Amino acid sequence: RRPALVGVVKFFSPQCPACRRLAPVYEAAAKRFSGQADFFEVNYKQAQQVCREERVLLLPMVHLYVPRAGCVDRFVLSYKRRKRLEEKLDGLLAGEGERLDRLRELDPAALAPLVRLKELLGAVQAVRRAPELLRGAAGDGWVTEQQTEEMQTGW
Repeated sequence: RRPALVGVVKFFSPQCPACRRLAPVYEAAAKRFSGQADFFEVNYKQAQQVCREERVLLLPMVHLYVPRAGCVDRFVLSYKRRKRLEEKLDGLLAGEGERLDRLRELDPAALAPLVRLKELLGAVQAVRRAPELLRGAAGDGWVTEQQTEEMQTGW
């Protein structure tokens, strides 16, 4: 079998309501992009060290990897923007060869600061919105008060 052009990793928790709600979205993308991308799932509860190393801040989070370039994109999968995964893969795989070849030619060390900057900006935005999101989630019954406290204290 030919190696996939892109690796897609979903970080999730079985106890996460959003993760369960968005599972069909991830599965549909896996079917649609079969042969072009390899899809993986990492359970946060079983692989907390990996999640910390990959700077997984919210769930469900998706990372896109290109061989030799490493992680080229990461984002939180949300119901409101459920088409985002397919849109990102369409954009990355458009012209299948040219863009991916350029990414593969990059030295991963040269790409790392750009990916890190994007991660930091995302983290700052998440921290700014965390109190409102947690209050809203607890009020809607999506998470319990105990889960909210766990999220605020670092899971």
